[in-house]
Amino acid sequence: VATSATTDCTDSIAPGESAYDNAHSAEDLERLRSTWDVPALAVLGIGNGAQIALAYAASHPTKVARLVLDSPLPLGISAEATAEQRVKGQQAALDAFAAQCVANNCPLGPDPKGAIDGMLAEARAGRGAGGASTAGLVESITTALGYPRGDGLANTLSLAGALAAARSGDATALNALSATAEATRQTDGQFVNRCDDSVNRPTPDRVRELLVAWPKKYPQFGAVGALSLAPCLSWPSSPAPAAPKELKVPVLLLGTHNDAIVGGDGVAAVAAMAINAGTNSRRVMWQGTGHGTLVYTTACALPPVQGYLNTGKLPDTDTFCPA
Repeated sequence: VATSATTDCTDSIAPGESAYDNAHSAEDLERLRSTWDVPALAVLGIGNGAQIALAYAASHPTKVARLVLDSPLPLGISAEATAEQRVKGQQAALDAFAAQCVANNCPLGPDPKGAIDGMLAEARAGRGAGGASTAGLVESITTALGYPRGDGLANTLSLAGALAAARSGDATALNALSATAEATRQTDGQFVNRCDDSVNRPTPDRVRELLVAWPKKYPQFGAVGALSLAPCLSWPSSPAPAAPKELKVPVLLLGTHNDAIVGGDGVAAVAAMAINAGTNSRRVMWQGTGHGTLVYTTACALPPVQGYLNTGKLPDTDTFCPA
């Protein structure tokens, strides 16, 4: 299936099938800078946008005036490491969801993770609520945790309510979550971009090994996480952008403790990358759940970001934002 999808997709967009990666996106930024006729750009990127910002800083270090990286991944991270970091983030987000739900009269009962385990088992047996597959159910939960609506508690109870209703035979709300997940994270363009940026991919045999190993480490998300590596196995390979060798500006990093989309390990890795490039950094860390620290904890994260953008100077200390 992956080979067929790759062939159909690359045939449709040839000869530019490898032009949707971080390196080409970075050159789009340089084209904008040149068109605007400005000496340098202040670049703020979230998630994959942070990787593009890093790629731009690596290829055009003298053209960056400010560099803000929210929920980043390091350049050149392997496909397997990317997937495992995401799965760790999914597990952390689910743990936080379950703890908050139990403390607030959870619609899923006293054991939300156990209830979700039961739903996943039913999906694996072909009896998923509303016809949901295992991957579809995981994607719905992940998207709800990664892109919360309303405040944290409201989102927790909304997701729990949708899952509880589906367990009782009414999959209306769960189907709506599934449609949102599909529209938010599963478009053709995102598939192409993910595969273009997927480097050092595992072999099919390695994916099979992970399919056995990861469910033991990550019970709710390991199997789907391992299988997520399969769609890009046949995609044409591109070299990863080189890490910045020299950064001319300090870097402001933002991260979230429970990030179900990219996980939470990227900030430390990019901080080390900044040191290797000869600059310093500060961190703004949110203890909540969601993808995009600046998006979901504006009151705490925005002041240090604004201060840095206005002055070019980092905060004196790291900032920690409560959930």
